[in-house]
Amino acid sequence: MVLSYEKINLEAEGRASLIEKAKVPHDIEDRDGELIIQVQEDRFGDALFSFIQGIVRISDITYTRTERVRSLFFEEWRELVSKLAPKEQVHFNYNDPDLDPKKEYPIDCMVERGMIPFFIFGIANDEQCLAATVSLMKYESLGKKFHSIAIFEDLEEIKPRNYAMLSNTCEKQLATVQAGRERLEKYVDRHSGLATS
Repeated sequence: MVLSYEKINLEAEGRASLIEKAKVPHDIEDRDGELIIQVQEDRFGDALFSFIQGIVRISDITYTRTERVRSLFFEEWRELVSKLAPKEQVHFNYNDPDLDPKKEYPIDCMVERGMIPFFIFGIANDEQCLAATVSLMKYESLGKKFHSIAIFEDLEEIKPRNYAMLSNTCEKQLATVQAGRERLEKYVDRHSGLATS
Protein backbone atom coordinates (compact mmCIF):
# COMPACT_ATOMS: atom_id res chain seq x y z
CA MET A 1 0.00 0.00 0.00
CA VAL A 2 1.42 3.40 -0.99
CA LEU A 3 0.51 7.02 -0.13
CA SER A 4 2.17 9.95 -1.85
CA TYR A 5 2.33 13.17 0.18
CA GLU A 6 3.17 16.76 -0.62
CA LYS A 7 2.47 18.94 2.40
CA ILE A 8 4.17 16.85 5.09
CA ASN A 9 7.83 17.81 5.28
CA LEU A 10 9.52 14.82 6.89
CA GLU A 11 12.90 16.54 7.02
CA ALA A 12 11.75 19.72 8.78
CA GLU A 13 13.85 20.68 11.76
CA GLY A 14 12.61 19.04 14.95
CA ARG A 15 9.99 16.95 13.15
CA ALA A 16 12.06 14.06 11.80
CA SER A 17 12.44 12.20 15.10
CA LEU A 18 8.79 12.73 16.04
CA ILE A 19 7.63 11.48 12.66
CA GLU A 20 9.95 8.48 12.88
CA LYS A 21 8.35 7.61 16.25
CA ALA A 22 4.92 7.85 14.61
CA LYS A 23 5.92 5.55 11.71
CA VAL A 24 7.61 2.73 13.66
CA PRO A 25 4.62 1.29 15.59
CA HIS A 26 2.65 1.08 12.33
CA ASP A 27 5.46 -0.42 10.22
CA ILE A 28 5.33 2.54 7.82
CA GLU A 29 8.39 3.21 5.70
CA ASP A 30 9.43 6.33 3.79
CA ARG A 31 10.60 5.38 0.29
CA ASP A 32 11.76 8.51 -1.54
CA GLY A 33 8.72 10.61 -0.66
CA GLU A 34 6.19 7.79 -0.52
CA LEU A 35 4.93 6.30 2.69
CA ILE A 36 4.43 2.55 2.35
CA ILE A 37 3.34 -0.39 4.46
CA GLN A 38 3.84 -4.06 3.69
CA VAL A 39 0.67 -6.19 3.70
CA GLN A 40 1.26 -9.45 5.58
CA GLU A 41 -0.66 -12.63 4.74
CA ASP A 42 -3.32 -10.83 2.66
CA ARG A 43 -4.48 -8.89 5.75
CA PHE A 44 -5.36 -5.79 3.73
CA GLY A 45 -7.95 -4.48 6.21
CA ASP A 46 -5.51 -4.58 9.14
CA ALA A 47 -2.78 -2.99 7.03
CA LEU A 48 -5.10 -0.21 5.86
CA PHE A 49 -6.25 0.51 9.41
CA SER A 50 -2.66 0.63 10.73
CA PHE A 51 -1.57 2.77 7.78
CA ILE A 52 -4.34 5.30 8.38
CA GLN A 53 -3.52 5.47 12.10
CA GLY A 54 0.12 6.22 11.26
CA ILE A 55 -0.82 8.92 8.75
CA VAL A 56 -3.12 10.55 11.31
CA ARG A 57 -0.28 10.59 13.86
CA ILE A 58 2.07 12.18 11.30
CA SER A 59 -0.59 14.74 10.41
CA ASP A 60 -1.08 15.52 14.11
CA ILE A 61 2.65 16.21 14.43
CA THR A 62 2.46 18.70 11.57
CA TYR A 63 -0.54 20.42 13.21
CA THR A 64 1.10 20.46 16.63
CA ARG A 65 4.17 22.09 15.15
CA THR A 66 2.00 24.80 13.58
CA GLU A 67 0.34 25.49 16.95
CA ARG A 68 3.75 25.69 18.65
CA VAL A 69 4.88 28.26 16.08
CA ARG A 70 1.73 30.30 16.70
CA SER A 71 2.36 30.10 20.45
CA LEU A 72 5.92 31.25 19.84
CA PHE A 73 4.59 34.28 17.95
CA PHE A 74 2.59 35.42 20.99
CA GLU A 75 5.55 34.82 23.30
CA GLU A 76 7.76 36.97 21.05
CA TRP A 77 5.03 39.60 20.69
CA ARG A 78 4.54 39.77 24.46
CA GLU A 79 8.28 40.05 25.06
CA LEU A 80 8.57 42.83 22.48
CA VAL A 81 5.68 44.84 23.91
CA SER A 82 6.88 44.35 27.50
CA LYS A 83 10.05 46.29 26.71
CA LEU A 84 8.16 49.48 25.86
CA ALA A 85 7.60 50.65 29.43
CA PRO A 86 8.06 49.64 33.07
CA LYS A 87 6.00 46.59 34.08
CA GLU A 88 3.36 48.63 35.92
CA GLN A 89 2.64 50.61 32.73
CA VAL A 90 2.11 47.57 30.49
CA HIS A 91 -1.37 46.01 30.79
CA PHE A 92 -2.07 42.80 28.84
CA ASN A 93 -5.68 41.74 28.12
CA TYR A 94 -6.84 45.26 28.93
CA ASN A 95 -10.40 46.52 29.17
CA ASP A 96 -11.23 50.12 30.03
CA PRO A 97 -13.24 49.87 33.26
CA ASP A 98 -15.21 53.05 32.51
CA LEU A 99 -15.87 52.70 28.77
CA ASP A 100 -16.08 48.90 28.61
CA PRO A 101 -17.31 47.60 31.99
CA LYS A 102 -18.72 44.41 30.39
CA LYS A 103 -15.31 43.62 28.83
CA GLU A 104 -16.74 43.25 25.33
CA TYR A 105 -13.97 45.16 23.52
CA PRO A 106 -10.62 43.77 24.69
CA ILE A 107 -7.26 45.32 23.93
CA ASP A 108 -4.39 42.83 23.69
CA CYS A 109 -2.11 45.29 25.47
CA MET A 110 -2.41 48.87 26.68
CA VAL A 111 0.87 50.66 27.25
CA GLU A 112 1.00 53.91 29.23
CA ARG A 113 3.59 56.15 27.59
CA GLY A 114 3.18 59.90 27.43
CA MET A 115 -0.22 61.58 27.62
CA ILE A 116 -2.05 59.18 25.28
CA PRO A 117 -2.03 55.38 25.77
CA PHE A 118 -1.01 52.87 23.12
CA PHE A 119 -3.36 50.02 22.21
CA ILE A 120 -1.26 47.20 20.77
CA PHE A 121 -2.61 44.04 19.14
CA GLY A 122 -0.92 40.75 18.25
CA ILE A 123 -2.64 39.31 15.18
CA ALA A 124 -2.14 35.75 13.94
CA ASN A 125 -5.37 35.19 11.98
CA ASP A 126 -8.41 36.82 10.40
CA GLU A 127 -10.56 36.42 13.52
CA GLN A 128 -8.08 38.37 15.62
CA CYS A 129 -7.80 40.99 12.89
CA LEU A 130 -11.56 41.53 12.92
CA ALA A 131 -11.73 41.57 16.73
CA ALA A 132 -9.02 44.26 16.85
CA THR A 133 -10.91 46.30 14.25
CA VAL A 134 -14.15 46.12 16.25
CA SER A 135 -12.43 47.10 19.51
CA LEU A 136 -10.65 50.04 17.90
CA MET A 137 -13.82 51.26 16.21
CA LYS A 138 -15.74 51.06 19.49
CA TYR A 139 -13.18 53.03 21.49
CA GLU A 140 -12.95 55.57 18.67
CA SER A 141 -16.75 55.99 18.66
CA LEU A 142 -16.68 56.57 22.44
CA GLY A 143 -14.20 59.42 22.01
CA LYS A 144 -11.25 57.66 23.63
CA LYS A 145 -7.87 59.11 22.63
CA PHE A 146 -5.23 56.48 21.92
CA HIS A 147 -2.48 55.42 19.54
CA SER A 148 -2.99 52.02 17.91
CA ILE A 149 -0.54 49.43 16.64
CA ALA A 150 -1.07 45.98 15.13
CA ILE A 151 1.76 43.47 14.88
CA PHE A 152 1.06 40.50 12.63
CA GLU A 153 2.45 37.01 12.78
CA ASP A 154 2.41 37.05 8.97
CA LEU A 155 0.46 39.78 7.22
CA GLU A 156 0.26 37.74 4.02
CA GLU A 157 -1.97 35.21 5.84
CA ILE A 158 -4.65 37.87 6.48
CA LYS A 159 -7.44 38.32 3.93
CA PRO A 160 -7.01 41.67 2.12
CA ARG A 161 -10.54 42.83 3.01
CA ASN A 162 -9.97 42.21 6.74
CA TYR A 163 -6.61 43.97 6.63
CA ALA A 164 -8.18 46.92 4.77
CA MET A 165 -10.82 47.34 7.50
CA LEU A 166 -8.16 47.22 10.22
CA SER A 167 -5.89 49.68 8.43
CA ASN A 168 -8.76 52.20 8.34
CA THR A 169 -8.85 52.22 12.15
CA CYS A 170 -5.31 51.34 13.21
CA GLU A 171 -2.54 53.95 12.99
CA LYS A 172 0.44 51.62 12.57
CA GLN A 173 0.70 48.08 11.23
CA LEU A 174 3.83 45.96 11.37
CA ALA A 175 3.85 42.90 9.10
CA THR A 176 5.90 40.64 11.39
CA VAL A 177 7.49 40.52 14.85
CA GLN A 178 10.84 41.15 13.15
CA ALA A 179 9.46 44.41 11.74
CA GLY A 180 8.28 45.19 15.26
CA ARG A 181 11.78 44.66 16.64
CA GLU A 182 13.12 47.13 14.10
CA ARG A 183 10.44 49.83 14.32
CA LEU A 184 8.09 49.53 17.29
CA GLU A 185 10.14 51.28 19.97
CA LYS A 186 11.03 54.21 17.67
CA TYR A 187 7.37 54.62 16.73
CA VAL A 188 6.25 54.61 20.37
CA ASP A 189 9.03 57.01 21.38
CA ARG A 190 8.09 59.42 18.60
CA HIS A 191 4.38 59.39 19.43
CA SER A 192 4.83 59.61 23.17
CA GLY A 193 7.08 62.65 22.90
CA LEU A 194 10.21 60.75 23.99
CA ALA A 195 12.03 60.68 20.65
CA THR A 196 15.48 62.27 20.69
CA SER A 197 15.72 62.88 16.97
